[in-house]
Amino acid sequence: MNEQKSIEEMRAKNRELRKIAPLPPGTEVDFRERRFVNKYNSVEMKIVSHLVSDSGSVLWTSETGEYYTTREITKHWTTLDKESQEEE
Repeated sequence: MNEQKSIEEMRAKNRELRKIAPLPPGTEVDFRERRFVNKYNSVEMKIVSHLVSDSGSVLWTSETGEYYTTREITKHWTTLDKESQEEE
């Protein structure tokens, strides 16, 4: 039982570390706080945070708790933020 608690504590700690990790070098765009609309179905989302995987991949988290890769966002979503459109 004590070993199970230790494993759960380690998992919780690792989840938190992935959430607070800085974006890896070479990450081209910081999508946090940007709003997007899907090119195919007009769904809207806002990216509110990110996770950094153990291999350095970034998963962007929407306000509804869904995860997206950088590739998914750049290929299938259009930004709704005026400032972001001017940068691109």
